[in-house]
Amino acid sequence: MTADKSILGGLPLFHVNGALVTGLVPLMIGASIVICTPQGYRGDGVFPNFRDIIEHFKVSAFSGVPTVYSTLMNYPAKGKDLSSLDAAICGAAPLPVEVARSFQEATGVEILEGYGLTEATCASSLNLLHGKKKIGSIGIRIPYQQMVCAELKDNKVVRICDTDEIGALIMKGPNLSLGYQLEHQNEGLWVTDEHGDTWLNSGDLARQDADGYFWLTGRKKELIVRGGHNIEPKLIEETMCKHPDVTLAAAVGRPDAHAGEVPVCYVQIADNSQVSDAGLLAFAS
Repeated sequence: MTADKSILGGLPLFHVNGALVTGLVPLMIGASIVICTPQGYRGDGVFPNFRDIIEHFKVSAFSGVPTVYSTLMNYPAKGKDLSSLDAAICGAAPLPVEVARSFQEATGVEILEGYGLTEATCASSLNLLHGKKKIGSIGIRIPYQQMVCAELKDNKVVRICDTDEIGALIMKGPNLSLGYQLEHQNEGLWVTDEHGDTWLNSGDLARQDADGYFWLTGRKKELIVRGGHNIEPKLIEETMCKHPDVTLAAAVGRPDAHAGEVPVCYVQIADNSQVSDAGLLAFAS
């Protein structure tokens, strides 16, 4: 970001991204902010005219959640000048790999997937604009904070996980909040290591590869336990998103008297799709 750039503000100003990444950061450097509507992306006409907005205001970057990118795929980019766009940033939830690839093929714009929490000032990791990008990864940690995958027990860090080993995603640094005013809301939020340092427990599960890139594998609370077997929802969701007519997928656990839980997957189908339940089940198999 530099002073000559225009940043699109599509996320609500009460959201940490709208307040900081597409709010205070552009203001600090003298860049322009284009606010879509008072309702952000949800305002009337934003998505049908999204590419016209980019072209007219020469927008260089915007942030969105996965549903923004899947929705934009319903509106062709042909004939629009998107050359001003340096990057599109995605966060808040894991971005399906197929959605990222489809968006990049349709627009020529690379999505920079990142990760952050309100409690950690919005951004904790990001793929590199001028460096290696790994589709499906949330990138490398930002400077001045630590972020690792760890084995936890009773709010204690037992050990730091090995390369590509799944563990709890924790972080520490000057970007962390001091906690909640209501004490019960702090339960499980903080963990301590052998040196007495305090880390923020994100509640997410992740692994870190040999290059330092983090990969979300799910949330501990979202694990589907079928007959004692832990199933990560993302494995099912990523598979279903490979279907050409599926724009989004969400797998959840359904209570089952025999197995405890069984996985159920909800999918959002592209406009005018004729795909059937049987067709989706066959694809899943």
